[in-house]
Amino acid sequence: MLRLLLVMLFFSFTHLSAPLASELNDAAASPVQDEGRVQKSSRLIGEAFFNIDDDFKGMALYPFEHPRETLFFLGGIGALVAADKPVTRYYQDKVEPIFNGYALKTPAAAKGLGLNGADSYLVLGIAGSYALGVAFNDEKSQKAALLAGKATAYSIMISHLLLKTITGRQRPVSNLRTATGDQPPFTTNPYAFGHFSKPRLGSFAGGSSMPSYHFTQYFAVARVYAEVYDNYLIPYGVAAALLASDIKGHRHWVSDMVAGALIGTVIGGVVADNAEDAATAPSTMFIPAYTGDQISLNFYHQF
Repeated sequence: MLRLLLVMLFFSFTHLSAPLASELNDAAASPVQDEGRVQKSSRLIGEAFFNIDDDFKGMALYPFEHPRETLFFLGGIGALVAADKPVTRYYQDKVEPIFNGYALKTPAAAKGLGLNGADSYLVLGIAGSYALGVAFNDEKSQKAALLAGKATAYSIMISHLLLKTITGRQRPVSNLRTATGDQPPFTTNPYAFGHFSKPRLGSFAGGSSMPSYHFTQYFAVARVYAEVYDNYLIPYGVAAALLASDIKGHRHWVSDMVAGALIGTVIGGVVADNAEDAATAPSTMFIPAYTGDQISLNFYHQF
């Protein structure tokens, strides 16, 4: 029942949230009134993926354009690392038990895709959001799904492949209070950095603790949906529900999770902001159209 509720909440939010406001906003922002399904989808794909260089530039320059926030975040993460052993021990003792037995089972539709648990719901939710957007010619639903997919790709590159490799931090044992039952590379030492390994896409234990990729990805996707729909409660609520599933399986220090959440928030914010800029910037597009009896290539220029 909970799994069904999460999926219904995600889908209903992406399609039914303030439909009249969505139509008015789409009409004002769209370069073409009364766009057909193919035209709108083609335009949104172009706006989402033809500004990748701006995304990387925005993420690379973020620390320099927001120095106070960056120093505050880095200082907070540093303080958490220093206090990670007692803080993470408290988290293991007091927070994780609250969610004992709460684990989302992988739906049948996702088993053939190599997805498991909460990840499968996130991917199916994004795919469903896009499918509903195309089916109902809804701009926000398509836009949010496309940007969420791009934010996920950036999360993999930045958090999983780059930063985990740079930090090389070992994961904590599952019970810091007793420190029993886990063999290396799991550790009780929060300062176990520098255990470097080659970047890899799959999950691995050694030197892969900081930052948490899942927190990066889920917060990046939540930020995208929050920006597109101007609603923070539902996207972050769904993200929290997914992250709480199989909570013991995350095996991170608290600072890893906080770092991942902050990085994901930046990624999602940059992606959403750049997409908004691309939608309002002057542009020229060639968009294919199919009317049922003929195929055409239409030229549009937005001033």
